[in-house]
Amino acid sequence: MTAALTLSLAVICGSPPAPAVAPGAVAVEAPAVVAPAVVAPAIVTPAVAGERADTVAVRLFEEGMTFDAFLEATERRRETWHGNYERADIPADLAARARAVPGSWRLLVVAIDACGDSANTIPYLARFVEAVDGLEMRVVEPDVGRPVMDAHLTPDGRGATPTVVVLNEEGDDVGCWIERPAGIQSWWIVNTEELSGREKLDRKYAWYDEDGGYHTVLEVVEAVEAAARGERVCRRPLDESGAWPAAGAGGR
Repeated sequence: MTAALTLSLAVICGSPPAPAVAPGAVAVEAPAVVAPAVVAPAIVTPAVAGERADTVAVRLFEEGMTFDAFLEATERRRETWHGNYERADIPADLAARARAVPGSWRLLVVAIDACGDSANTIPYLARFVEAVDGLEMRVVEPDVGRPVMDAHLTPDGRGATPTVVVLNEEGDDVGCWIERPAGIQSWWIVNTEELSGREKLDRKYAWYDEDGGYHTVLEVVEAVEAAARGERVCRRPLDESGAWPAAGAGGR
């Protein structure tokens, strides 16, 4: 992998730029820089002057791809995208909770095929959405979804893929989910020096495999449930201990 490609992948997934890689060295995705004191605002910067923030999200949703179309077009990490989608199970408990939420809800997803976090979360969410009436999902890439990413930042102040925005029937932005499930996000951000870049990536992807998308779906369902109650759930607080999170349904 070239240094230029390493930098591209880091920026795509929302991490700070990686340092240059010497010839012959192994390039890895750069860990995120910790900035615990940063509190990210949840205000969208409109892409068009005078356009309401919610209008941006609605317009992007209407212009977005179905997940089937996005999946078919994947080139980077194609095996991961397709494999996770094909093996995804529908958690019965979460499906029951989502079906109990009144109304219709749209999920606008900003994702790109090269991002490992996207490839290990969004296929599971897509399979879940297909099984629940009242949920609909569209996908846009960061080149057009950047205003949405920049409005819904990670706990350490980054715009990242994937970003999921919950829209109600009126098109209001009523919740979001950003980049990774809360447990693995806290572990990733807090533990900046304990592991090498490669070791850290390997552990993160092993967790994703064990979790099977459960915590991604759980947290999106929680955001929709909250929106139905008139509450907004978006960026979750960091667990400052950085403890290794349990995976799967047993890790609730």
